[in-house]
Amino acid sequence: LLHDSEIQFTGRGPDANGQGEVRIKVDDGRGGTLETAISVTIVAQNDPPVILLNADNLPQRKKPFPTDAAILEGTPLTFDDLNLFVHDVDNDDADLSWAIDAKPNDKVIPTLTSPSRLEVRVRPGEKKGDSLFKLTVSDPDGATDSVHMIMAINNRPELSLPEDPYQVQEDTSLTVDLFPFVTDDHGLIEWSSEDTANI
Repeated sequence: LLHDSEIQFTGRGPDANGQGEVRIKVDDGRGGTLETAISVTIVAQNDPPVILLNADNLPQRKKPFPTDAAILEGTPLTFDDLNLFVHDVDNDDADLSWAIDAKPNDKVIPTLTSPSRLEVRVRPGEKKGDSLFKLTVSDPDGATDSVHMIMAINNRPELSLPEDPYQVQEDTSLTVDLFPFVTDDHGLIEWSSEDTANI
């Protein structure tokens, strides 16, 4: 009840729908009262699917969408089920559909290899740089949500060692700085090694 005779009807929760009843009482202040019920129908509205971008308060079995990623030249990057990154209160995941909006001849080629499986490849000849494309999810009623994804092309590091093998005297050790022999577009190098026979 807002003021005097005005009453406001609000559904319980953002997705409440169906029939409900509100009981009211009218009192004239002199002992005369009247009680009755008002029937209200909450008409269901289709809520659009929502692509999940925040890791907080995720629905069960859902994940936040990775809006940026690195892709290695020659190796496809795959997302086996895009529906893991979207939530729709009105529809099942199987009812949703995905679409890609990418620039022609862009550095990467995104492809839907199944209704919800995304595969991204580096276009032949591209070696470095960033690429951006849009993904849109739709429900059966045409409600949508979209997200832009940024792909950074990551080339493999290149190592050019001297042709002559290194020599180390018995019972001694040899220390070599390999950093001057490696090149990488991003400059972030992590090293590891494995022992072999006699070393």
